[in-house]
Amino acid sequence: MSQPQELSDLLENRRWKALIAWLGSKGFDYEGLCVEPQTRDGAGRGLFATRPLEPSSVPFIRIPAAALLNSRTLKVIYPGIALEGFRRPSSSGELVINGTQLLSIYLSVNRPEGDEESENPHFGPYISTFPRDFSSHPLSWIVKQELGTAGYHELFLLQDLPPSVLSELQAVAKRFWDDWKVALQRKDVFQKIMCTGKQIKILNVDDFLWGWLTVNTRCIYSKIFTENLPLSNLTMCPIIDLANHTVSTFLPQLIPQATTDNVWATPEDCLLKPCDFTFLTPAQAVDNGNELYLKYGGHCNRTLFVEYGFVDEHSDHAGGEVDVSDLVCELILQKTAGKEIKGLLDTEGYLSELDVYAFPAPVHPSWRLLCALRLANLNFPVKFEMADVDNVMQSWRNVTMGIADFISEDNEFDVRNDLGQICDILLTRSADGVRRLQDDGESTAGGCPWYGWAKASIVKLWEEEEHVARALVHELGNGCENSSPTPQPFLFFMGQVSSWLPSPAAPKLYTTDSTLLRLKDGGTLGVDATPPGHDRVVPDNTPIIVVLHGLTGGSHEAYVRAILAQAVKPKKEGGLGYRGIVVNFRGCAGVPLTSGQLYSAGHTDDLRQALVYISHRYPKAPLIGVGFSLGAGVITRYLAQEGVRSRLRSACILSCPWNLLLNSERMEGSFFLRNVYSKAMATNLVNLIKRHIPAINKLPENRMTPLIPKLYALKNPTLIEFDSLVTRTIGGSSPPFPLPSARAYYEWASSDHCLKDIRVPLLALNADDDPVVGHLPLDIGNNGYVALVVTAGGGHLGWFEEGMGKFFRRWITRPVLEWLRAVCEDVNMEPSQASQIVEDGEWLVEVGREELGVKVIGDVGEIEGIEGEGGLFAGL
Repeated sequence: MSQPQELSDLLENRRWKALIAWLGSKGFDYEGLCVEPQTRDGAGRGLFATRPLEPSSVPFIRIPAAALLNSRTLKVIYPGIALEGFRRPSSSGELVINGTQLLSIYLSVNRPEGDEESENPHFGPYISTFPRDFSSHPLSWIVKQELGTAGYHELFLLQDLPPSVLSELQAVAKRFWDDWKVALQRKDVFQKIMCTGKQIKILNVDDFLWGWLTVNTRCIYSKIFTENLPLSNLTMCPIIDLANHTVSTFLPQLIPQATTDNVWATPEDCLLKPCDFTFLTPAQAVDNGNELYLKYGGHCNRTLFVEYGFVDEHSDHAGGEVDVSDLVCELILQKTAGKEIKGLLDTEGYLSELDVYAFPAPVHPSWRLLCALRLANLNFPVKFEMADVDNVMQSWRNVTMGIADFISEDNEFDVRNDLGQICDILLTRSADGVRRLQDDGESTAGGCPWYGWAKASIVKLWEEEEHVARALVHELGNGCENSSPTPQPFLFFMGQVSSWLPSPAAPKLYTTDSTLLRLKDGGTLGVDATPPGHDRVVPDNTPIIVVLHGLTGGSHEAYVRAILAQAVKPKKEGGLGYRGIVVNFRGCAGVPLTSGQLYSAGHTDDLRQALVYISHRYPKAPLIGVGFSLGAGVITRYLAQEGVRSRLRSACILSCPWNLLLNSERMEGSFFLRNVYSKAMATNLVNLIKRHIPAINKLPENRMTPLIPKLYALKNPTLIEFDSLVTRTIGGSSPPFPLPSARAYYEWASSDHCLKDIRVPLLALNADDDPVVGHLPLDIGNNGYVALVVTAGGGHLGWFEEGMGKFFRRWITRPVLEWLRAVCEDVNMEPSQASQIVEDGEWLVEVGREELGVKVIGDVGEIEGIEGEGGLFAGL
């Protein structure tokens, strides 16, 4: 045990003994006490049995009413404070506070300093047992974000919360700030009469947050008043509030002794008589040393996390639920007359409690969610005149009032289809959320001791969403949702399937020699060459395939390996026998970020400088380009800018995004594409930068520096939101960066308008169902050097076909290899008219472009695979 832990345990043991002695002075019988607090590995403190226990109806623990901390006991001490539930003549402007506010204020002005004990003469020994720090509670993160004091690790965790969890956390934060405003109204009075220390303690937001969280995480329901006052019918209860929560019936739970007074009333005297707080032993036998639990209620992990700051480690997601209000609202706005439909739902009161529940089984949408989707899928008239709308809505009202079971079979089919789209997005973003957290390195933690625990808790929240969504997909597929008279199968779109399919049959990671290149602007590129020099000797004039990867990819990507592994395989083994070099963009695939500039779809100088290095190292080898997605756009623009001066003698590009502006408008205008693809790609970019935060913080102030806090403030951004903040600002050198807007960047970086200027053979391959690329330049710039092939199916960088067994393989490998062989061996390529490369000190520069330059800063050596972005949208 570490010395700090030993000291902490000594303090807690001393406080426990002081608490028991104080309880004894209040009438507590501690002679037969058989519980004690203990520290649980990685899970804080809990309440444990100190001897075997058997089920019994005899009271197990009885806490005297005088030892309870609540509105009743504090009213005796402070009779002048107007409290909810107590009858008194009302005066104009009198501030009446509830029990939660009272306890929060009381604790905040009596908060112990550091490891000192509370000086409060009434409840000091009890207050001293409370946790001294709530920094691991998510409410602390969001409050600190509001105050501008949150650390990077807290901002990262907030950003990676599931949207439904963040929404509920924001609601909790609103309650906190509302109570803080109440406390400020009589701040001076509360400080003066409640503070019992040597000097008056100034009421401040940090102490109030501590007090508020102490109350919110440790109070227990107690019927103090006959009126239904949920914010005042509660108490702090010594000993019992040390017990942790569980819903598992296999774990021993303390049982509150039942009361016979369960009817709410409003008599003249609404205050009930004080009574002790009594608990019975658990319903099963308990061994010595076993932990004892409480059941806070049938809450899902989302509620436990935002209210109490933990998730139930024993839960199996069977009680999970997901709030899909954000997705439903976006989906509705995509429909014809979407704004009007949303207005109707708001008027009818069906824009809240739009949930999917796993309990009771089978998983099912809430009644309100079904009603909202049924209304959204009514056949409204085009002009949307209210007289006609009322007639259409009558069938919906008949269902909501129970007069009819459903509106129509078509309406139920559309509802199912909407639920299917919602499940698609839930599954996608949950998988992406888990991956982001698992990929996050220790650098983000900044030495925070609870960071790993918090990440694991958020992973469990994402997994709960995934469990609920997957179960609903199953029910939709099986037709088990009993609201539909004609169950329909769950629908999937083949363009998405082809884009998402994993490639289990992809070649194993080839071995590369990895080199880092420093550029004159301070940036760094990585070039991974295969086969390594020692592995196989190839002639100096062997063609080199120069590869540019996708959005956040690298040499590790399956789509890169599928082609390069075959291209570099010796001819006697069925390959082409060529050399392959992957250019990894700044910050990608293990390349460090060493300047305040990133890469983008339109910036070609990084490729230009990498080609200077490659041409200088292999002067006799023809260079052939292969580009994927974003890399395809960069190659296209480079070829057009260079014309006959291009160092690439030919190129093949796959899934080129062509017109970025039209693609963006299409993606952002589609509920499905925006929530699945746009947000996934933006998330990959955000995570790429976050992995480099420690290095960025060490750089001199640059264009990227002011963007980092704003980046952390982005909540589940779309691609255009990321590009509006980051890419248009630091996606290339100045000029033209920074560009005035994301739209201006899209117009500048598009590659469809420059095809006419290409002067080397170019093969472009796109799929007609690509969910990312919606515009194709079918006229190819009227340029005979360019060939555009559009396949029937293939998605974005997909092109899968069934291989051996149950595996899929990439069909596209064959035509790409055939093109590479043809242009390298069958076509008489004219030599490049590129400018001469000279050495300028330690730099390699191209004559006429002396402002650009490249030098080797390190040979990383032989690498067998590099971990990069994972998940469904790897490298897009």
